[in-house]
Amino acid sequence: MGQIVLLQVAGMDCGACERRIATVLGRIDGVSHVDADHAAGRVRVRFDAGRTTVDVLMAAARERIGQASRSRVAATRRSSHEFGPAERY
Repeated sequence: MGQIVLLQVAGMDCGACERRIATVLGRIDGVSHVDADHAAGRVRVRFDAGRTTVDVLMAAARERIGQASRSRVAATRRSSHEFGPAERY
């Protein structure tokens, strides 16, 4: 089932930013799903904690968004049961 982390990403300003960060995070070994929302400044990532870590995800997000602007990335760890049915993937 995996874990879910919600990254708050400052500096993700447009749809192109969403696609870039989703692509970068989606290529990390252990990541099974990425949902980026530039309007909310959030990226929700489902991942296997045995194959990657939140720190790796945050570093990749910082590096990718930071290439275009100054960015700040924070993480909120949540398990899948904390999301409502419409939010699960």
